[in-house]
Amino acid sequence: VFYHLRNIAKLSSIVSRSELEIIIHAFISSRLDYCNSLFTCLSKTSMDRLQVVQNAAAKLLTKSSKRSHVSPLLISLHWLPIKFRIQFKILDIGFNFQSLHGQTPTYTVELLQPYTPGRSLSDHLTRVCWSFLIQDLKLKVTEPLRSRLRHFGTLSHQA
Repeated sequence: VFYHLRNIAKLSSIVSRSELEIIIHAFISSRLDYCNSLFTCLSKTSMDRLQVVQNAAAKLLTKSSKRSHVSPLLISLHWLPIKFRIQFKILDIGFNFQSLHGQTPTYTVELLQPYTPGRSLSDHLTRVCWSFLIQDLKLKVTEPLRSRLRHFGTLSHQA
């Protein structure tokens, strides 16, 4: 992630602050949020490493010095520290799950609209995977490996 921060730092003089914020959210915050429900079991040392990444991103965005305090920066950016960010995401997922299953007040259920695709995406993917698998099996059954290699060898000599 620091690799991305260094590259983003090179762009900071070229792009505006709002564009820089979008870039930081795309490359840094999204990686900090990815699978954050698994981060609840992390040790304090591992959690501190993630916090260092977020602090560096905040300092880059606000163009603050390395020695400046980061808490006011996080507050001004409306960013939660990593520990609380993880807790918030888990509580949000749990609340949405309860709301969708009618275990919360009705006004919260009305705010959430479950997504229903026009067609079943998993059925389409299953059909595509099965068709590739069947084609691959037909090739393996009908053509032995040695004849396929011989065939490719003759094609390379014809060129």
